[in-house]
Amino acid sequence: MYARVIINRVRPGMEEEASNSVRAGMAANQQQPGYRGQYYLLEAETNRSILITLWEEDPSPHTFHPDYQQRMDNAVRVLAESVVPRIYQVIAAQEQPS
Repeated sequence: MYARVIINRVRPGMEEEASNSVRAGMAANQQQPGYRGQYYLLEAETNRSILITLWEEDPSPHTFHPDYQQRMDNAVRVLAESVVPRIYQVIAAQEQPS
């Protein structure tokens, strides 16, 4: 399994728009083969955000939804820093059953 990770900072006052954008991305990603899930984390005090998208295989650009680049371009409005996705191989994972 692989994780695409984007660490950034949301512009003040843009938290809700950023969250809505991430939710829209989740819906688009669900249509892609190999998509395993997604987490969006936001530290309220600093507006630092972490977006983690999980994939069965290396999430090279061809695995992204066709509007991925457009969504990244739109992210510039709500994010304070450049968007630099990083790809990590997941070595260990555990989730507690609900």
